[in-house]
Amino acid sequence: MKKFVSLFVLAGFLLVGISCDKDPQGGPSGEPQKPEGLSAELSVTGLTPKGCAKKGAEITFTLNNLKGGPVTYSWTFPGGSPATSTEESPKVVWNDQINDVEVSVVITSEADGSTLTLKQNIVAGNYPCMRTYPEADYDPWSFEGANWGGWIAFTTAGLDQAYDSETPLMWVEEGGANGTAHCLRINTPSMWQTDKYPDGTVMLFPRNNWFLTPKAKKGEKYILEFWTKRDYNLDDAGISNAENGYAFSAVQVINECNMYDTACDFISSVHWQYFFPESEYENQDMSTLYSSWVQGLTISAPADGWVKTSIEFQVGGESEYYNNVIPWFYIEHWRNNGGSVYLDEVQMYLVEE
Repeated sequence: MKKFVSLFVLAGFLLVGISCDKDPQGGPSGEPQKPEGLSAELSVTGLTPKGCAKKGAEITFTLNNLKGGPVTYSWTFPGGSPATSTEESPKVVWNDQINDVEVSVVITSEADGSTLTLKQNIVAGNYPCMRTYPEADYDPWSFEGANWGGWIAFTTAGLDQAYDSETPLMWVEEGGANGTAHCLRINTPSMWQTDKYPDGTVMLFPRNNWFLTPKAKKGEKYILEFWTKRDYNLDDAGISNAENGYAFSAVQVINECNMYDTACDFISSVHWQYFFPESEYENQDMSTLYSSWVQGLTISAPADGWVKTSIEFQVGGESEYYNNVIPWFYIEHWRNNGGSVYLDEVQMYLVEE
């Protein structure tokens, strides 16, 4: 079975050098001679330690160890300013969060027209901490994979969607936020059968995604970001501040490593090295890293579309590190008055100083 390395690994930042041969030309003796092909290494300066181009920061791209010149340059910087360049060493700025930017340059020999293409992937913005598992088509944060799982809609009655497959509390639905294909739909308590799901609070959180979640460090800043919308009308319910609406009544960021009982603790310790081969097993009690019950401000969504919410917080507490950091949302029936709420594109970012 495959082992998974640290959660804060950023893949794809390799220097790439590809050579390509020019057409044979005549040498001094008049006989055909094959000269050196084009070769170079792409170099980037100005990135953060984790390889991010911070918003508004000037990033410089150059080529090292160029052979086979003179050449012309054709650079492409998706989402950057400028988006393209023909300069030898362009400077680029990104002002949006783009988690995967493929920078490329095509080098063309002025002598014979042969070309060399170099590519490098970077992150524009802050470093994304929550990972997907594309090898298993597992995507618990964007709900685009076939195996999106791990999310629990848990009621105050102690029931979740597994108890009634015909009347589930939530499911993946077509039509996501920000142009995505799918999202997570959660029914509100007043829609449920009263004998199975009494009115009350719903706790929405992912479970058992340890190797896909970050390990947060005390003193560091993070951003929790997500998209949400609702399809119920609070004006009909006569609830104040209805023009803002409420998709969630509150949101938290917690670390969840307490194992409830001796048996769970033992099983977790046995499997720990599978997920974290470089870390010693630690059963941490649940700690709240961020909590907000502010209504109608950041945690709101109008009835006519998706809204992105970004919350910045700094990790405090007694521990140096917190394992398995996850978002935790609350839905209350008296605010929703029937209908559904939707969640998409959940991510937590490390803000590198």
